[in-house]
Amino acid sequence: MGCFSKKDIVNTICAKRALKRDDVSVIVNDVFSSITDALARNDEVKLRGFGTFTMKRKAARVGRNPKTNERIDIPERLSLIFRPSKDLKNIFE
Repeated sequence: MGCFSKKDIVNTICAKRALKRDDVSVIVNDVFSSITDALARNDEVKLRGFGTFTMKRKAARVGRNPKTNERIDIPERLSLIFRPSKDLKNIFE
C-alpha cells in the first residue's frame, strides 16, 4: 500500500481530461479549501457517492498513562469524523 497525495489527484485528473496541470491544481486546492472552511464553520460536508465529513465535540475525560498508570486529564476537543457512503462501502465488499 502506498500513499495517494493531492499531487496524484491532480495528475490523474490531468491525464483523464487533458487539462493543464496548473488549472487542475487550482481547482483541487479550491475544493479542499472549501471543505476545510465548511468544517471550520462546523458545517457538515456531504459528497454524494463518497461520504460525509462532520466535526464532533468529544467531552473532557480522565485517561491513564499505560506505562505509569498515572491519571491524565484529557481536555474537550473537536474531532473530524468521516462516514463513507453506501456506494463507497460496496466497492470494498
